[in-house]
Amino acid sequence: MSANKKRCGNCGQTMERQTVGTLHWKDFRNLELLTPLQLLKCTSCGEVGYFAGEVSLIDKAAESTLQTVTTHLIEKILAEHHCSQVELANRLGITETHLSHLKSGRKILGFQTFNFLKTLALGKDAFEKASPSIPLKKLMAG
Repeated sequence: MSANKKRCGNCGQTMERQTVGTLHWKDFRNLELLTPLQLLKCTSCGEVGYFAGEVSLIDKAAESTLQTVTTHLIEKILAEHHCSQVELANRLGITETHLSHLKSGRKILGFQTFNFLKTLALGKDAFEKASPSIPLKKLMAG
């Protein structure tokens, strides 16, 4: 079988090179890439093949997507809520240094931090509700 056609490890059917825009990457189960890739995908079950020669390409595309979206979300939150990076870092439960590294693209955030960042960026009142100063007793009431 040629390098562009392999057997699917899931169902055994033929895999062919196709454009893939969404993939499973580390903890991110449905990461939508900003720049789709040409990868081997099963013609029967849709499983994407992660072959040795393509793993670094997949990692680079996923990391680039996350860096771009993370920077955008952080800048959006800072602008819309007129807060400092220190305040945003406190609400996310991370250090200001880590937030700075995420914003500049020097580090890639984890799935949970990414989801929380999305929630703060998209939820109108989520930023206020994420205040670390809310007493735990208030959370337990009601």
